[in-house]
Amino acid sequence: MARLVSFGLLAAFAIVFAGCVQAGAREGDPDLPEGFGSVLPAAPLGGYIYMSLGGEPMSIAEGIVAPDGTLLRIKGDVETMSIWLGPFDVDGFSAIAARVRFPNQTGATIALDKLNQTETSSSLWTRQRGVALDLVLGDGVSAVDIIIALTNDLYVNGDRSARVATNTLQSFPRQPNQRVLGAGWVQFTPRLMPVALRALAKQGWPDLQPVTGLLSQSGVKHVVFAVYGDSVPDVIRPSEVAGALAGQGTDVLFATDTTLPAPLLSLTFNVGAQRLGLTPVRLSSGRGFVYRADGLSTVARTQGGTIFASLSTSEASAKDLLGRVGSRPPPRSESR
Repeated sequence: MARLVSFGLLAAFAIVFAGCVQAGAREGDPDLPEGFGSVLPAAPLGGYIYMSLGGEPMSIAEGIVAPDGTLLRIKGDVETMSIWLGPFDVDGFSAIAARVRFPNQTGATIALDKLNQTETSSSLWTRQRGVALDLVLGDGVSAVDIIIALTNDLYVNGDRSARVATNTLQSFPRQPNQRVLGAGWVQFTPRLMPVALRALAKQGWPDLQPVTGLLSQSGVKHVVFAVYGDSVPDVIRPSEVAGALAGQGTDVLFATDTTLPAPLLSLTFNVGAQRLGLTPVRLSSGRGFVYRADGLSTVARTQGGTIFASLSTSEASAKDLLGRVGSRPPPRSESR
């Protein structure tokens, strides 16, 4: 069965109620893919996705779908994949770029040949260096900025916004209920909130019109996420956040920090959930709300100044994953 995971505007449920708050407690040492955040081009970015299985090859059956719908056929075994999205604007993400590392140079060469045969509606820039393949798709300033950074080997460990997003990840589980496949973040300006909400509504998420005004003034600027499962997707769609996880057995955890005090966040969260008609549920860590649609369950709650949400085909799995947020793992049992 083909497996499909949609990443990108993973702002969906995590920003549904965000009126939000000061950063929540950080436990540190979350289970994230090895190498996460190690390489970012020195250019303005709207999103970052990193996938790795810690040295074990990942099998990609189809490739990456660009924001304009172009299928970039990067197929076969890969060791790591970094995807960088240009800043989000009224038309969506302004560019897409990637660095893919293959187990050997032959794999990179074959992928480069397939990319060079791809018909695209935007300019496609490619470069191979040994086992690594770089690509940038786009026509605007954002694409040019990323190409300049890659061509001149200009990298950063992360600008301020990227560091803030990475800090939010410190509350993610140290021992999740499934293997971590990837992690990342997306960011946008508050003025584009209505645009993002309309895009989400077209992809089957709840109608957020009752809380659009609240969200537009919330100050939310980034959403972080991690993806858990047994295997990586055949097709990677960085610019989407549709409910395409249905039947795929992959869980997603995402979070956003906000700007309101924790008590006010809790009140705002509850009011927003009631306006949207979500169902209250009891979690191991307190009260939350669940949204069920198309075989998916999205469970959300607040903790300190952060809103967390988990998405899964199994409501029990979503609750379990959310319950592992910001808490130390249980002690391991010792054999006698």
